[in-house]
Amino acid sequence: MGLIAKISQFANRRAGWVVFILSAIYFLLLSFFCLVKYYNFGYNALDLAIINQVFYNSSLGRFFAASIHPPTYLGDHFSPIIFLFLPLYRLWPQPPALLILQTLTLAACAWPLYYLTRMLANKTWALLAVVVWLANPFVQNINLFEFSFLPFAVFFIFWACYFYQKQNFWAMLGFCLLALLVREDAALVIFGLGLLGVLEKKKWRFWLWPLVLSAVYFVLAVKLSGAYSLSGQYKFLLYYSWLGDSIFDIAKNVLLHPWLILFKIFSPGSWIVFAGLLLPLVFTPLLKPKPLILAAPVYLQLATGTAWQGLAIILYTQYCSLLLPGIFLAAIYSLPHWKNFQPPGRAMKFIWGEKNLLKIVATVTVVYALVCFGPLPALAGKIRTDGLIWPQTPAMRELLALIPPDAPVAASYDFLTPLSSRASLASLNYVFLGKQQFLYADYALPPQTEYLAVNYTDLIAYQLQYGLNAKFSALYESGRQNWPQKINGFGLIYLNEGLALYQKAAAPKFLPVQILTALPKISQAAELQMTDDLIFLGANMTPSGCQLFWQANLPLAGDYFIRFNFWKDGKLVAEKIYPFAYGALADPALNGQKIIQTDYGFGGWRPELWDVIKSNLQHAEIGGIELNGWRGTENVIKKETGIGPEITLSKNAI
Repeated sequence: MGLIAKISQFANRRAGWVVFILSAIYFLLLSFFCLVKYYNFGYNALDLAIINQVFYNSSLGRFFAASIHPPTYLGDHFSPIIFLFLPLYRLWPQPPALLILQTLTLAACAWPLYYLTRMLANKTWALLAVVVWLANPFVQNINLFEFSFLPFAVFFIFWACYFYQKQNFWAMLGFCLLALLVREDAALVIFGLGLLGVLEKKKWRFWLWPLVLSAVYFVLAVKLSGAYSLSGQYKFLLYYSWLGDSIFDIAKNVLLHPWLILFKIFSPGSWIVFAGLLLPLVFTPLLKPKPLILAAPVYLQLATGTAWQGLAIILYTQYCSLLLPGIFLAAIYSLPHWKNFQPPGRAMKFIWGEKNLLKIVATVTVVYALVCFGPLPALAGKIRTDGLIWPQTPAMRELLALIPPDAPVAASYDFLTPLSSRASLASLNYVFLGKQQFLYADYALPPQTEYLAVNYTDLIAYQLQYGLNAKFSALYESGRQNWPQKINGFGLIYLNEGLALYQKAAAPKFLPVQILTALPKISQAAELQMTDDLIFLGANMTPSGCQLFWQANLPLAGDYFIRFNFWKDGKLVAEKIYPFAYGALADPALNGQKIIQTDYGFGGWRPELWDVIKSNLQHAEIGGIELNGWRGTENVIKKETGIGPEITLSKNAI
């Protein structure tokens, strides 16, 4: 007996242990990657911060209270399932607890998937289904991109599908109810399960109850969430505003102009996403597509609520969660029919007849999908390059250590999640803009705020996110001009590589931007005309950074960032980007021609690590905030315009 045959025989004899071991490996591996990402401040896309604060407040009796999206999470989603998990959360009321819980839930989905496949096919296929689930890149993307309630719904839906197949009505109904309690959009999948019951001519209660229950629950949950929304209606109807301003108008346009929906469904982006979702399953759901009806309402919701160019985000975030049960169920349905499947075409018949070749193609396809769409290769590469503690992490931890545990804080994207276990936390992107999400209401810095935790690269993020978007550009310009006034009254007590901590009414320990009455001694004097309103006068180098001197006509109209390129032995070895003058010179209260000193720190890039620094003043033309390989967000500048000549800084003057 060969090695593979022995492994297969053992796996069949000890199938339960194999599922447990595979799930445990997934849980430990993904928990490790989640914690590495968390402790290096990689969770910067708001969701984990928002939901952790909701868990924290709810655990203390302030149910659903939220200050990032105030005043309550109920205005975002209806998720009463939180009460089931609050006792567990109280054991460790911090964001990593939610990440581990989410990982455990996705790993545990292997069990209903195993039992479901074993019932519809056999034990060998069931074990393979577990492997394909745990190796699925979209499952891993869900796991690593922030935190969402939706994985809990996926777990309950898989169990509901299992008991649906077993004809156990009460168990099916119980898991349907649990799935509904996770979030209002889980009702779309339960509705799809009811439609599947109709198509399969199940007993009436197996389709009528899911249809009626999900429809009624969805309407009530949406109305309840809308009652708490500052918009006065369900918050996310905004995504469908191209169809109308109210549910009635949207429904009317769908009925009277159905081609509008069809254009969305059959757009290029929609087909690409659909193909991407099927790729890790080697397109097997297409052989028995009936169960895809579970995913159809969710896919319709996503396809019509997103511009087709942006649909790819579904593949890399939690948005694909509710699509996976239907896709996997369709793949499982196809398994018993493979033996008698007759593929069309001579080439397909040849490939189908070569079973070993077919296995190789299927394995390569699964691995290809894992590498191309999954987060693990990129995150493993990041760890291999930077280690378990990434370059800016020590400075960020040093800053956070200065903030008391319960102090009211306003924070940049990177700091929101680790600061979210507190009652009062504001997001500086909304403070900067002066508006809440979707512009439904004003958003001001809470008066009780005692600390501002700022990563100044966020000012560049705001330019990319808001300044280059016609819908937000006027608000962005207002925010840029008002930024100095919004931090007025806070003293800068920590500054390191663009990371700044301000404390209310504290004496400032750092003055990174100063208006001078006279020009001091400059070791590297220059006179470079950057713009009509800005002249570079020279630089003084320090062991930890540089002091740059300018003559500026204030307030400064241009919106610039400054890039420092570090060169060693003729090679570019590092790059640092900061907003010019930390955004301080757009204040309308400043006027006239002034001499300005701006200080920039280089952190660990000590003078012995570089020969020369070449600096450029730039203006971003095209760019945005995009997901990186480990499913955090980062600034991406795709096109920029140079402002003035290049500035060369020499370390000889230190």
